[in-house]
Amino acid sequence: MKKIVKIIIAVVLIFYGYMYIQARNFNGFGLARYYEGRTQVSRDSNEQYNKEWSYKIDSVDYNDFMIYKTIQVKKNTAYKVSCMVKTKNIEPETINNSGFNICLKDSLEKSTSIMGTNDWMKLDFYFDSLNNESIDIAFRLGDNEGNCKGTAWFSNISIEEGRKKQTNEWDMAVFMINNTNAKSNNKTVSTKLTSEQIGEIDTDLKRFQTTINDFSNGKINVKYDVISIQEPLKHISYDDESGHFVSPQDVYTLIDKYLHQNKDYDHIFVVINIGDIIENKEIPWIGLGSMVYDSIGYSNIRISNNIINSYKYSSQNYFPEEVFLHEFLHTLERNSNRLGNKTIVLHENEKYGYKNEARYGLRQWYIDYMQKNIKGNLGLEEDVFYTQPVSAKNFIQIDTATNKLYDTQNIVQKIVENISKIV
Repeated sequence: MKKIVKIIIAVVLIFYGYMYIQARNFNGFGLARYYEGRTQVSRDSNEQYNKEWSYKIDSVDYNDFMIYKTIQVKKNTAYKVSCMVKTKNIEPETINNSGFNICLKDSLEKSTSIMGTNDWMKLDFYFDSLNNESIDIAFRLGDNEGNCKGTAWFSNISIEEGRKKQTNEWDMAVFMINNTNAKSNNKTVSTKLTSEQIGEIDTDLKRFQTTINDFSNGKINVKYDVISIQEPLKHISYDDESGHFVSPQDVYTLIDKYLHQNKDYDHIFVVINIGDIIENKEIPWIGLGSMVYDSIGYSNIRISNNIINSYKYSSQNYFPEEVFLHEFLHTLERNSNRLGNKTIVLHENEKYGYKNEARYGLRQWYIDYMQKNIKGNLGLEEDVFYTQPVSAKNFIQIDTATNKLYDTQNIVQKIVENISKIV
């Protein structure tokens, strides 16, 4: 009898010892945070999906916290990372897209963010390995642009290797923000897009569609959807370099629901009447690019009452679609750099002898930039025309096994789970 008691005590001690260790077993994942002491991370046996212990990130105060792991990847290959996630009271600190997401550590690339309270749901993240042989996959409660608080549980993590669909067809979303009621840098913006402005933008988009195909010698085809947003925009960003602009965080709650309904877009334009707050300059420019919305290139077209010739076709401007072309080229420039190409800077036209012309802007510069006709055969490499962000629409499943980033269902856990049924 005493021997049986000792065995039971030993089994119980092993069980609870295992439970203690397993609660702190992160299977080789690293941890990173913005603030110390605001977030607790653990393994949770109470919240399970498909009998797997979940990882739990609990931020009692606003923080940016991630758990990440380095994995080996093939160069220039498409990947899909998935997990099941459950959330409770996830709240961003400011108006932005901060929440629970899957991302690449030290990058702007990420999945959509989950906020609020949600039961178990699947979250997918697609990425292109580009020129990398290893990469850090992160599961994050927070964002590059902002902190959040709340609790997230995630489990059943997997990664799938695929192929990128090679196409030069770019699907673009053009969001027309019809109403703005916001403050930016102590200035009030209360405006509407006028019917005249909407008509001019419509003309510019049609011209842009033709122009980019011509300038690339038929290597880029653009299709676009114009999406009208009636809900007022309530926040505009500002910095000393760019002035007043609409960042992805400003517009996230207005446009995110449209981005995943019927198709995945390859580029985003957001058009706003920003009123009189853009300061007059000798050569006014209404566009702002080089931004990323999740993993998608993002540009802001800022129409001002003080700027009337930049986006209108007239005897003074034969190239009004330039603003759309220029800002999209910033996305191609960024993608080219990420591919490891030797890419000349889009703004360095004067260095190569190209000057802004009165009626045609930098038309010839863009043509030579896209056709690689700048002296020394410089310009964009052709591979960039086929490098859209990886998404469900251009991720081709290949016949390889789905790999888990970790194995929680190890033999020790199975034994202990069986013991727990006995004791």
